[in-house]
Amino acid sequence: MRRFTVILHPDLEVGGYTVTVPSLPGCFTEGDTVEEAIAMAREAIALHTEGIAAEGEPVPVDPLPAATLQAAMADARADLHDMAGSLRADGIRVEEPLPEPMLAVVEVSDIGTQQTTPVGQRP
Repeated sequence: MRRFTVILHPDLEVGGYTVTVPSLPGCFTEGDTVEEAIAMAREAIALHTEGIAAEGEPVPVDPLPAATLQAAMADARADLHDMAGSLRADGIRVEEPLPEPMLAVVEVSDIGTQQTTPVGQRP
């Protein structure tokens, strides 16, 4: 069983969450709720890692070093503020305070997915 840290990015324009996996570049998904986004992340990670293994490549190791994870969260916050600025420039009202990106740890087995443990919450 492998564990992967995911970042849930709130989508200010359409709602829901986009999910990225910092240790698996190119692995992303989305969901309308936190629960759906995490479930979709399990599936995306399983498929992504199966593809990496099928190509004979090693699957990246997670968890990431703390500094790398902090940088990924800082990027997620900056992206959120950029999105809010773009929406405001288009005349769309954005509620303050902005929601924070969230962290979760997703456990994935070689043949499927098992469980998810939240590690971050909105303030």
